[in-house]
Amino acid sequence: VAQWDALLDGHVLVLGVARSGKSTALAALAQGGLLVPADVSGAWDVIAALEQSRDVVVAIDDLDSLLARFPAEYKDAAIERLLRLLRDGPARGVVVVLAAQRLTADLHSLAALVTGRLMLRHASKSDIVLAGGDGASFDATLPPGGGFWKGARVQVVCDPDPLRFPAAHPPVRPSAARPWAIVSSRTSIVARKLSAAGFEVLHL
Repeated sequence: VAQWDALLDGHVLVLGVARSGKSTALAALAQGGLLVPADVSGAWDVIAALEQSRDVVVAIDDLDSLLARFPAEYKDAAIERLLRLLRDGPARGVVVVLAAQRLTADLHSLAALVTGRLMLRHASKSDIVLAGGDGASFDATLPPGGGFWKGARVQVVCDPDPLRFPAAHPPVRPSAARPWAIVSSRTSIVARKLSAAGFEVLHL
């Protein structure tokens, strides 16, 4: 059984190609933590607020994609704030879990401050080496969530429920007195949770 202790092991970077299980691994490592929004404006606000936060695990999914969408005038400032969070956060009990498909130029300075690496499936042996991993560990047949942690072959197992993370902002509480329309790529999960809460669910 592989274990990660936020306070002892510190920050973690999860790397792997699309559908390698990055989001599931992120959820497993940061259960109960704070998920930074995927939209640029929401991410900017939360990252800024984190400079005053204490005792929290912060999860940022697809960081390479997120930074690529930042306007040029804000990207450097966002990276600088993340660098301060990685450097100074542990003293306040703030630990960061990052996930990305690859180490882009934007991520190199951030990755240098993250000692923990969970290496999931990569496209090639050279990609693993460029990501700081061991080329000998390349395995194109790894299942989602399969990878290497501290030199050992591991398999991430958890409920890949996107609703597990608390919202970065106070959630909207639906009222049973009036209809709601919900758009989701995980309709079965949302429908199950709403039904359990006593709401009538109509599938369109």
